[in-house]
Amino acid sequence: MSLLGFPPRRPALRTVYRMPCSLYDETDDRDHPLLVVSVDDVTRTARAVTRTSTYEARGPKPVVHAKHPDLDLDRVGWWRMHILHLVPWTHFADPDVEVLGTIDEGTWRNVVQALPGTEETS
Repeated sequence: MSLLGFPPRRPALRTVYRMPCSLYDETDDRDHPLLVVSVDDVTRTARAVTRTSTYEARGPKPVVHAKHPDLDLDRVGWWRMHILHLVPWTHFADPDVEVLGTIDEGTWRNVVQALPGTEETS
């Protein structure tokens, strides 16, 4: 239960969220789509990566992701695998967070394969 007595929204694996960057990385200067790559039921945190459509910002080990209009991703982009964001479940219940949907199986498989050895931020 959260402090207000409501259960926090449990983020879902393979799901893309629109979330203000202040909720996942206060050092980022713009919001990016966020993909949940793991969920920890004990600590009630999710690990997530962000997506960019700017080639120069993709970083090392990016995973390409085709345009996906039904997820409101209207340009080809890359999941930035070099940084994992640790996001508390309570942030997913913020009224400014929107669930965009689930990525395709092929992209998910590529994301999972790219996970080992990534750096982590909080």
